[in-house]
Amino acid sequence: MAPTFVLVAALTVGLTSYAQPPLIVQPSTIAGISIVGPESPGFAAIVSQIVGTDQPGNFTAWLPYSVVVKNTSSQALAGIMVAWTAAREASAPLGHGGGLRVQWFNQPAQQIQPGQSVVALPLDVLMSARDLKPFAQGRGMGNLPNFQEMQRNGVSVDGVVFASGQFVGADAYQEYEEFQAEINAPRSVATAVLEKKTTSPISDIVSWLQTLAAKPRGGDFTVARIASEARLMLTVYSKKGEAALYSMAQDILQRPVFPLHR
Repeated sequence: MAPTFVLVAALTVGLTSYAQPPLIVQPSTIAGISIVGPESPGFAAIVSQIVGTDQPGNFTAWLPYSVVVKNTSSQALAGIMVAWTAAREASAPLGHGGGLRVQWFNQPAQQIQPGQSVVALPLDVLMSARDLKPFAQGRGMGNLPNFQEMQRNGVSVDGVVFASGQFVGADAYQEYEEFQAEINAPRSVATAVLEKKTTSPISDIVSWLQTLAAKPRGGDFTVARIASEARLMLTVYSKKGEAALYSMAQDILQRPVFPLHR
């Protein structure tokens, strides 16, 4: 599976020149988590320590809207949410926020270790030089113009999940509920599939999955995640057959359950 951060003064992308709006970096309110923005004198050096000095233009174009997040706690981070807000007028309050949600539940090798720093962009979290590969291939610009058009941009760490499972943060964007859905929804669908296996023909199971998959995207996190899992299961069934569908459900239920809690 797969949870954001940076800022400067002027930038040229291709033949288009953009003036950079100020990035307002909110200090972290989470103990053991620090955030550094491009206004800090050592920002560029910290970024280079993380991703190296060979930085593609598609990456450096994002730095005025990015931050470095450091884990100074005694635990690894298994999830993180960095939120951006914006204002089209200089005097308007920051609003219309959104952010990047990243998780590494039950994946210790991918987690942000104690003492480790990452570069957070609105589209990704970069942990090493190899994470620059998509930018070097000419990708990664995404919705950069949206940030460039704003009069002001803001960024904050809205929540983190420690390896113990504890969620800490303001949770302004309900990522706790979304993380819960990410953990529980696949198990819910897998349990139902295996229960139906003993009582229903495969045609009925497929029909049921199709009903789940047709649920509208967005809205309730659990409904949306259940729909997503149903689509994945239908794809497996379509490509590999009935046995593969049941095997997928069994594999989901055999995975460790991440102990998410507040």
